[in-house]
Amino acid sequence: MDNQTIIKKDNGTAYIQDPLSKIVIGICYEIFNSIGPGVREKYYEDAVEHKFKKRGVIYQRQLKVDIKLDGEKIGFRRLDFLVEKRLVVELKIGNYLSQAEFNQVKEYLKINNLKLGLIILFTTHGVRVRRVVNLS
Repeated sequence: MDNQTIIKKDNGTAYIQDPLSKIVIGICYEIFNSIGPGVREKYYEDAVEHKFKKRGVIYQRQLKVDIKLDGEKIGFRRLDFLVEKRLVVELKIGNYLSQAEFNQVKEYLKINNLKLGLIILFTTHGVRVRRVVNLS
């Protein structure tokens, strides 16, 4: 798979384009179209993992990431998926996302020095995707 992440500027706004994000988003739409709404988050995770395996996508699931201060561990977070060691994927269920969920993914990106994350929201009406970018 192409591992190049491209930063583009459009009307003064920076964003990150990664072909891998299209693959992940496509997988999530396939899953929703197959199993529909109202499923527990864990089952969507299981389905995503199944599709990743089937397509040969390299990933880590429920990856434990240490949070450090002055070189000492003060806590940890878990990523739903780290795909190809460059794309954070966080799955959620419900109809709305909170600012806390955006902040969570932003934190994951900063901790891992990564540029792009996707929040995939499985709603009662379909899949919504929010991109989270770390340009620092």
